[in-house]
Amino acid sequence: MPIEPKDVAKWSREQWKSRVKMVRPSGGGKQGVLFVFTENSPAWSIPKAAFVVKPLEGSAAAVQFSEKVLGKVAGAKSLGSTGVARTSPLGMEIVATISRLLWEHKNGHAKIPDAQRLEEVYPHYQGASTFLLQSLASGMTELGDAYREEGGLVGVLNNAKLMKNLGRLYVADAVLGNGDRLDAMNTGNIAYDGSGSLFAIDSSTVLGSFEQIIKDCTMGGDTWQGYGGLTNPQAGEWAKKMFGKNAMVASPSDKQVGTKVTRGSLAPAARMDLLFEPPKVWESFKKDFTYHLSDENDARKKNPARGPQLPSPSADDWAAGKQPFIDGVLSGLKRVDTMLGGLEWLKTKSKFKSLKKEHGDDPNMDWTNFKLRRMIIREARNGTKATDAKDKAVAYAQRKFPGF
Repeated sequence: MPIEPKDVAKWSREQWKSRVKMVRPSGGGKQGVLFVFTENSPAWSIPKAAFVVKPLEGSAAAVQFSEKVLGKVAGAKSLGSTGVARTSPLGMEIVATISRLLWEHKNGHAKIPDAQRLEEVYPHYQGASTFLLQSLASGMTELGDAYREEGGLVGVLNNAKLMKNLGRLYVADAVLGNGDRLDAMNTGNIAYDGSGSLFAIDSSTVLGSFEQIIKDCTMGGDTWQGYGGLTNPQAGEWAKKMFGKNAMVASPSDKQVGTKVTRGSLAPAARMDLLFEPPKVWESFKKDFTYHLSDENDARKKNPARGPQLPSPSADDWAAGKQPFIDGVLSGLKRVDTMLGGLEWLKTKSKFKSLKKEHGDDPNMDWTNFKLRRMIIREARNGTKATDAKDKAVAYAQRKFPGF
């Protein structure tokens, strides 16, 4: 029986203990999520889970804000994400439950599903700063699963509503800074239902703070090297890099500052330059998907047990997806511009600030970064050349951070 995340967040430690019967880890991703069961279920079938728990290093504010934007721009269904501090009584009980179940399994007192995977992800729950409670998305298909089925990608390309929503999703992620979905394509972070509507899964902001980059360099880190090998952070370069592919990454967390974190361990930020030529967004999408399909077929050659070779979509299939996708990009630009203009801009700013106050600061939920991205999208809507928009963004950043 599904339970609303906002209701679970009100549970006491004792209520969690008495109601939770089992937790089961997902198979995908570095840390995945936990499916939580409050009723006994044969083989602990995942569709019977009551809700989901996900560990976060940062603040729940970033996810909640992202869900709001994704809903308005791409029509994505919210998962009702609600944050619980790791240090709260409920947060401590979540960790205690995992520990207890693993101990019982190892000592033969109980048999739990996916015990090896649960032990593998346990450190991420121990080290989290926040737990995100989310609804179970029923009827959801991950794009990473769909295209691995014969005819799956063809079905995606011929679903005009889905393709239009994917175009809108690209724009929504651009203003949120999130490049870990369509910009640097991660098909496991894209989910939809049978009607072509999207789900707001694995969403966050990658609005990296320039102040945090400065702090990292001051503490002896090397994050800035990942932005083009510069010796010292420069505000103008920081703004300019928003326009280049794979040129930006998230700012390091306070835990990572000064630890010489590698570029690959930080989330990619979204590029902005393609928004000035929407057909190029489509070409990027097509190129990335062609690569993913080829990569999967190479893996199947090496391991035939993965399945037969997947056929490439025909020219007609690609053509069927192209115009709805581009229309979605154009529609997304308009929706973002409307959402972030006039009175709506003030409402968005108020929501942004109130979420940070409620859930705590996050170096990747930076207001200046968000404001720059909003400004860039407005320039794209007004027909400004990308080079001119870049100059304006650089000038703004230099005014904002004089001396850098």
